[in-house]
Amino acid sequence: MASILDNSGDIIVYATLTTVGRRRATTGTGIGNQITKFCLFDDEIDYGLYDKNHASGTAYSDLEIMQTPIFQPATVMSSIGKYGLMTRAQNNLLYMVQAKPNELIPQQSVRPYKGIYYLAVNDGTSGQALKTIIGEQYVLDAGLQNGLGILIETGIDDTTAGNGDRQTKQRDILANGLGGGACSVAVATNLFSQVLGPARGSYFNNNGGNGRPQINLPLTPVSPTGPDYGGRTNYAAANIRVVDNQMVYRENDNENVDQNSVIASARAGAVKINFQVRSLADVDYSQYGRAVVTSTELFGTGTPSWKIIDTMVSIRFSNGAQEDVPVRIIKQI
Repeated sequence: MASILDNSGDIIVYATLTTVGRRRATTGTGIGNQITKFCLFDDEIDYGLYDKNHASGTAYSDLEIMQTPIFQPATVMSSIGKYGLMTRAQNNLLYMVQAKPNELIPQQSVRPYKGIYYLAVNDGTSGQALKTIIGEQYVLDAGLQNGLGILIETGIDDTTAGNGDRQTKQRDILANGLGGGACSVAVATNLFSQVLGPARGSYFNNNGGNGRPQINLPLTPVSPTGPDYGGRTNYAAANIRVVDNQMVYRENDNENVDQNSVIASARAGAVKINFQVRSLADVDYSQYGRAVVTSTELFGTGTPSWKIIDTMVSIRFSNGAQEDVPVRIIKQI
């Protein structure tokens, strides 16, 4: 329904109705009996501004936070609401899990190029042409079940929680129900026909002796038919498997765990993701992206011209971690 406006002094809640809310407000016996849900987020807040040693006393510790400009209310869930607040039954959690892309495993993880994941359509030529310009490590081949993917880990990325050994994982992850679970990947269904996630038998660990990684993440396709997290038009979600993240700290390992894991402490889950692109016509590229763009414009070099569409993929884990990744569908002309 809404968000919260700026409150330099008194707390002011300013609510706006979504499209569904406005429709329901005109029917039934009254809005109070119709609206049952709203979402809060705090993306604009930097909690690092909290100053427990403020010169004027502890009553002023949150002064800078309280004076931070606040986003306007939003009528649809979007990228401005990436960090939604949530309710948990446990009231003794000291740490929350988060999701982080892992670019450390060259045989598994594709890297974003200038902050964008490049997804080459499966036409036999686009992927190789793109790799020639920007490098193989930056290209995701659509529909490929064995190869590079967007690799994401979840866990507690805070060294104050411990070094990420098995005992830390048991205490902070497993005992609090924050383990692997499931993962929902929401995509634009007018662009993507399938989401590819880890197949049965996948594993992600550093049990290969002396801390060497053992990683096997073949992918299997899943159709996006579930509801979208943000209620966006032409979006649907695919539920994919989350692999137990068994990268752990061991004191005597020759290969440190942080050579293969981006989570600083206890690790929860891991996924690798790819996508299958629909057969897109020129009118689709013109409507949703650009039908003609040069390699020089995109990469500063190269001769082929391209068709591109930019979109956002939303990844939500059942343990509360989430990540949104920008994906650029690209096809050689």
